[in-house]
Amino acid sequence: MKRVLSEESGFVVGAQVPVSDAESHHLLRVLRAKQGEAVEVLGKGSACLARLEMSGKCAALTCESLIDAASRESPLDLHVVLACPVHRQTLDGLVPALVQLGVNQVTVVQSAFGGSLKTDLEKWLSRLSSIEQQARKQSGRIHEMSIYFERNMALALDQADGLKIVLDPSGGPTDMAEILNELTLVIGPEGGFSREELNVAVSAGFLVCSLGPRILRMETAAVGACFWAQSRFGDFRLP
Repeated sequence: MKRVLSEESGFVVGAQVPVSDAESHHLLRVLRAKQGEAVEVLGKGSACLARLEMSGKCAALTCESLIDAASRESPLDLHVVLACPVHRQTLDGLVPALVQLGVNQVTVVQSAFGGSLKTDLEKWLSRLSSIEQQARKQSGRIHEMSIYFERNMALALDQADGLKIVLDPSGGPTDMAEILNELTLVIGPEGGFSREELNVAVSAGFLVCSLGPRILRMETAAVGACFWAQSRFGDFRLP
């Protein structure tokens, strides 16, 4: 199914669906959609199935039916706090994976043994947001994954709700028996968290847990932890 993004927050059956010139060009010239073809439109928290009609060199889309967000989004409200990596390009590959794994919010935080949040955060956020949009289009996610930066770890952790877990090799097992609807995972840099940072997390109500006996790279730990969370509490659960 071909997909386009729209800034629309709500769609109406029978109405025209606004899309940008860039999305129209991508649909017609790159994806090579044809007259009368069905196209999914992903808006701001809503989505619809639309029919393509050619209007000169532009795409005219008419909403035919609405797509239920519950069919695409996990019942688990999953937040991830990531230590800023030493190499920024690490997040270029990690953001698409987190979108596909149903993460709702990512906060990149400065830590003692990780990379630093420099002054050009607006430019970096723009890049990551563009990567997030393309991953959302590819995966069919309806809700955007929010991305934030925070230099103060205590502030980042104080905003967390639900079950709160910081992943560290010193922690215990991650086997949780209860059913959750909200979870925050904190994942450290390759050098791990400092003892002071772990104390801050514990003071904020976080459990210190381990993913297993091997030391993982940050991007491996993030993907593994999010898959564990969705398979245990979200929409990856096996029957």
